[in-house]
Amino acid sequence: MKNIIFLLAFFLVISACNTGDETADGEKIVSPPLKKESVVYVLFDYSKSLDANSFKTTADRASKLVRNCPVGMTLKFLPINNDPFAQPIFSYTRKPKPNKPHLVQAWETQNIELGAKIAKLIEDMHQKGNVNSCIAHGFSTVYNHVKTLPKDGNIKLIVLSDLLECCDNMTCAQSVKGFKKLLKELNKYNFGACPLSQHIPYNNITLVINSSDLTSIKEIYNSPDREFYQFWEIVAKGMGYEKGFVMSPNLPVLTN
Repeated sequence: MKNIIFLLAFFLVISACNTGDETADGEKIVSPPLKKESVVYVLFDYSKSLDANSFKTTADRASKLVRNCPVGMTLKFLPINNDPFAQPIFSYTRKPKPNKPHLVQAWETQNIELGAKIAKLIEDMHQKGNVNSCIAHGFSTVYNHVKTLPKDGNIKLIVLSDLLECCDNMTCAQSVKGFKKLLKELNKYNFGACPLSQHIPYNNITLVINSSDLTSIKEIYNSPDREFYQFWEIVAKGMGYEKGFVMSPNLPVLTN
């Protein structure tokens, strides 16, 4: 009996000693409770169809996502570059706020600096030039990443683009006429090969349309026959969703 009591006391002491670790400067790190992994894929457009205003909006929104990223959430920025196997150009996981006041300022500064970093990366990519953007390939890129993740994870997708589709060997929908033609060529797409609905819930996807004052783009968005919205509804349904994606001029609020 004495041996059993001794062993119980020993394990209680060990457990008490393992409630957390310390950094080199003595900052206490308490292990957080296990929860679903929260990952946001940000699929961004940097093509030449973006005018100066739209492009600046893309970079600013990418920066804002980093600066407002909730603790524990991971952001992965994927370019729309006609490569369904493209890798993130930038990944970021927001760390917990330090408990010690003298470390808080550095924590906040780093977040601002990283926001500026992603904006600069996107600016550099836009200046180097990417004439076309195939957003359908972009969805395939996201699918190739999320299909390997646990299905019980908290996965979101934000698309930053003017949503003017332009794929290799296909019509570039840069006008109302272009979208009308594109609607007749949907047999060239194979949306069934990208069943994104199996991995990302419908409510976790937002297509953020970059603002633009160009008359030609306004005509596309406001066409009476809604060819633009018809096309993207077909894309969404082709990937397994029941209806077209939510389109917004603003970023969604990220919550963990």
